[in-house]
Amino acid sequence: MTSPKSLQSPARAVGAFAIFGAPISLAPLGVGRIHQTYTVTCSDNRNTRRYVLQRINTRVFRSPERLMENIQRVTDHLQRRLLDEKRESLAARVPSVIPTMDGRACYLDGEGYWWRLYAYVENSRSRNLVETPEIAYQGARIFGDFVRLLSDLPAPRLHETIPHFHDTPRWFEALTEAAAADSCNRAAAASDLISSIEKRATLTGVLSGPDQSVPLPERVVHNDTKIDNVLFDRDSDEGICPVDLDTVMPGLVLHDFGDLVRTTVNPAREDHTDLRQVTVRLAVFEAVVRGYLTGAGALLTAAELDLLAVSGQVITLELAMRFLQDHLRGDVYFTTTHPDQNLQRARLQLRLLENLEARSEQMQRIVETARQA
Repeated sequence: MTSPKSLQSPARAVGAFAIFGAPISLAPLGVGRIHQTYTVTCSDNRNTRRYVLQRINTRVFRSPERLMENIQRVTDHLQRRLLDEKRESLAARVPSVIPTMDGRACYLDGEGYWWRLYAYVENSRSRNLVETPEIAYQGARIFGDFVRLLSDLPAPRLHETIPHFHDTPRWFEALTEAAAADSCNRAAAASDLISSIEKRATLTGVLSGPDQSVPLPERVVHNDTKIDNVLFDRDSDEGICPVDLDTVMPGLVLHDFGDLVRTTVNPAREDHTDLRQVTVRLAVFEAVVRGYLTGAGALLTAAELDLLAVSGQVITLELAMRFLQDHLRGDVYFTTTHPDQNLQRARLQLRLLENLEARSEQMQRIVETARQA
């Protein structure tokens, strides 16, 4: 149970923002891995409003002001574009950034902590699992719509909040260096995984390597397209909007689409230990393709469409490399509860990659059918 003392710092932070009425309650929200998050309820004695308060993790995001500049620009633009398209009800449900009393997008308290405040999206819910193709369709449609709406975001270029976030060749180099250094004497036990990844070295450059015959356009993308980063309407179950905009920055559509495939088609979670549960649900993949192309409209180029089916393989390999190199370095990035957890995560991703490779022709046919629809 959260003690009153532990809520003193967030309670003081709320007072720095231009909120409606006065705070009447504050409670922890969820179990986020990055930021500390709270719900704040405010009232003017007649009406109430809710907000989401977060203490920004500055170990991950070292420049909170640049981070919030990105998010402010993106949310403002999304609202304008939705209004332009006469989608007023969705524009009203974009999670708006609430400014501080002096008009800033975030607040630095006396203890050195950075805080931000969002409007709470009422009558919404998030999902942790993709139980049906329809859920996959709705989530993919929202992410496709997101990249389309941001395609005309005015200059300047957004800040890179995490440089090289989806630089797959760079992750391959990091794994190679970690295996050579073997600082924790773990490489021998992971030799089969290292060999499996080395055999797929060419796959690492398919999306971002120097040998592409047709360069892929840089776009404003989400970069963390898990289904739990989409809000759904609590009544209709339709997708509303993406959340967790910390990694919104310049990138490739195929990184977004590939991660969407990776995290939806396989019902086994990243920490699942029974690899027999790993599979590719083609009905879910078909729904993801239809949803994303519906949301993106005519935005994607032929070169992007050509690589949709393989993008899931690339991002799955990237996650396998990230988990494995972290294991070899002693688990310094991903949170673990036992010494072999990142090794198990890497094994699961490679099993998923094998399944994606085995179904690549079927997946390509699904994409071609959707392109012609």
